[in-house]
Amino acid sequence: MNNRYDGTNGNGYQPMPTNSPKIPPGPDTPAPSALDGIGLIRLERDRQKACEGWTAEGDSTYRNDELVRAAACYALYNTDFRDLALVADSLWPWHLSWWKPRDRRENLIRAGALIAAELDRMAAAEGSKSA
Repeated sequence: MNNRYDGTNGNGYQPMPTNSPKIPPGPDTPAPSALDGIGLIRLERDRQKACEGWTAEGDSTYRNDELVRAAACYALYNTDFRDLALVADSLWPWHLSWWKPRDRRENLIRAGALIAAELDRMAAAEGSKSA
């Protein structure tokens, strides 16, 4: 199933340029090199929200495992599993212009942030069912 979108992700967001800004560090923000894996993932998720405009409301519209599939693409990219045709054509849920793999460390951080977004989306969906 190919759910690629043409120009937006279906939520009205336009893709950000590849040189999207990093969150300016606040006075209490540790340098990324001082953070553990969870801290790096949290920092990336915060960057996605602050700099790229991703929101819980936007994430709540996903119904076809888009966040999980994107996370899998980033997690698999720098491994021995390098069937890029499979990643690009079967797993990547959005327009290919949004596929911006980097080095192994950055891709794993992105994958973790996307998984965190999916977990938050699931928790919010469960909360709205019980309310």
